[in-house]
Amino acid sequence: MTKFKAVLMILAVLAWCAGYAVATPTVQPITAQEAAYHGGATHVVELDHDDFSETTTNTAETVALFSVAANTGVQFVYSQLITAFQDTTDTNHTQSALTIGDGTDVDLFMASQELNANGTEVWVQFSRANGGTVAITPQTTSLTYGTNVTYATTNLVYLDASTNATTNAVATSAALQTTSSTVATNVTALFTAAALGEKLYTAADTVDAVLTPNSADATASLNAGRVRLYFRLFKRNH
Repeated sequence: MTKFKAVLMILAVLAWCAGYAVATPTVQPITAQEAAYHGGATHVVELDHDDFSETTTNTAETVALFSVAANTGVQFVYSQLITAFQDTTDTNHTQSALTIGDGTDVDLFMASQELNANGTEVWVQFSRANGGTVAITPQTTSLTYGTNVTYATTNLVYLDASTNATTNAVATSAALQTTSSTVATNVTALFTAAALGEKLYTAADTVDAVLTPNSADATASLNAGRVRLYFRLFKRNH
């Protein structure tokens, strides 16, 4: 057994004991000093272009990064694009959109990050932001206003010359009209700070990367690219 393989085996055993299992040799724990530079991450996953092998065009490819045991917490810290992905023989291959999720939600940890050098590559992508909803309850109310306005004429008589009269138009309202209309009132906030970008697993699962190419391309055609994904993993004690 080579020294390199022995190190990988030791890392796999340590990871399994902590409640998660290493799925690829590119998943590695990082030191406390490194964690200070990477937002408190405990592990890094490195993905290369050759980790993707789907040859069918217009097909997203899923790669399992690591398995997670029940009662294990996973928090995504950030993604760092080291080398932009591309098919160097095809400048029309402009999309390599990456999401990070699991078997329940494909972008639970990270919304889409563009990795392709021929597109608009994003070099650093953080976890998804918390989100929520606001509900507006439509209310019906009665609005009263004047309509059927008519004009009438009347004689205005001067006090010093009663024989001299003139007419003037005076506006009068025949009736007040009432109608019903819907207005946006009674706004109720239903914001829920969902735990996006982090999850405590109650059952075993895998954390996955999904790469989506152009409609005319396949992920297997990529011949360059590397991205590092930083996670914080912890085991919940009973």
